[in-house]
Amino acid sequence: MRKLMSFISILLVLALAGCENVSYHEDSSQEELDRNQQLESQLPDIEFDNERDFVIFTDSPATFLEDETTPEAINTAIIERNAFLRAKYGANVVVQEKDTETLINELDAAQKAGKVVCDMISVSAKDSVKLYTLGLLGDMNLLPEFNLENGFFDKSLFMPLATNNSLYLLADPCTLVYDSTNVIYFNRNLVKSPEIKEESGEVSEGEEPKFAPDVETLAMQGKWTWDKFNEYARASAPNSYSSSGSNMNTDNFGFGAEKTGFEFPAAMWVSANKPFVSNSYKTSLELSMDIEETKEIAQYFRKLYSARGRFPLGDNSAKKAFEEGRIAFYCNDLNYLYTLRDGSSKGEEYGILPIPKYSEEQENYRCLINTDAHVISVPKTLETADEERKAFVSAVISATCGAGGETAKDAYLKSMLGMYLNNNAEVVLTKTIVDSAVFDFTVTYGSEIYDIARGTINAVTNHITEGVHLDNYLKIADKYFKGYCDTNFQ
Repeated sequence: MRKLMSFISILLVLALAGCENVSYHEDSSQEELDRNQQLESQLPDIEFDNERDFVIFTDSPATFLEDETTPEAINTAIIERNAFLRAKYGANVVVQEKDTETLINELDAAQKAGKVVCDMISVSAKDSVKLYTLGLLGDMNLLPEFNLENGFFDKSLFMPLATNNSLYLLADPCTLVYDSTNVIYFNRNLVKSPEIKEESGEVSEGEEPKFAPDVETLAMQGKWTWDKFNEYARASAPNSYSSSGSNMNTDNFGFGAEKTGFEFPAAMWVSANKPFVSNSYKTSLELSMDIEETKEIAQYFRKLYSARGRFPLGDNSAKKAFEEGRIAFYCNDLNYLYTLRDGSSKGEEYGILPIPKYSEEQENYRCLINTDAHVISVPKTLETADEERKAFVSAVISATCGAGGETAKDAYLKSMLGMYLNNNAEVVLTKTIVDSAVFDFTVTYGSEIYDIARGTINAVTNHITEGVHLDNYLKIADKYFKGYCDTNFQ
């Protein structure tokens, strides 16, 4: 049974690169050094008689090779990681560049011959899906020293992945879903299908009103779009609005909008600090971009956040409103499901929907994650290798997945990482292109987005209660977003 669990891995992975278990920086704080020593003690403590090659098949060799042309923070992390693997396990990292077709052919031939031709694979998530469906990837949980208990992994997030024979989850052949992937939660007791009216807008006398399909059916039909979301949110607004008294922090966002005379799409509820605006997730921000290009992208997002339509509402306000039955739709990640299970005992029934499409023509629902991001996997033949080989491979991979330290901090400060996490359990990627979803996430948790949300609430509230023109919101949002850009993209 496929599970919808795994985790959004931010950019770090270049970090696959750094190891938090060791620091080569003399200026590291004592706290950092102590933590490094603690993490190193949790790594597999295995001695191997001889040095041996650790062979990686990848279509992105720059992620593993020391290269002066690679940005300094990334190259330093690679050098540190490779040096550590040699010192700790006698592992000489050997990188072989393979395109997807070649990789498939060689792994297939090796599997038929019963040979282990590589120790680790690192290709994009979407190409990993191909390898998985062809039966070419092994179960990493069978590797004896692949330690889910060590300090590099958040066990609660990581354990479910082991049941899926890889470090990523297959929701379907073309979609990856991670623990931190955003979905739309809805309250079944509040959501109402919009009425279908004749072109005249009237219902013929004596006829029963007709309603659109329920929202889950709509999603299964591939017709769950942002426009449809707005229709269903508007239809559900009266239920939400009257379910529990007035609350200016939330009631103005969507369901209270119809009483204002101002055209607010009900998507304003929203997003628990994760606005989905316009075509934002189609715009990319790449690690290779220089700072001027980064500023241009930041300016683009600044305009999107200033657009009328889907305003960010502070996380706690949105979550509380949803749990109190004040809003019918709420966006959060899959981990929030555990919280909702407790809420179901209160008589509320909840459902989950994908992020809406921008149009019905869009082929699939898209998770807000970049399928070009690279993931780590192992070949199927490794499952039948001798125990020493498996111990060696699993020990090296366990060490490799630790990322961060001063190197990651340095990369973050230089705007080479979109986000820095002290707990780098999520880091299993080796290369990432930051699409707008990641940028949104960075803005949310690494900026003054709370102030943007607060400014939004105040602006809309003032518009409704005091007639203040909504243009003031643009000035407020622009002010805070400019502050974020100026602070982070100098």
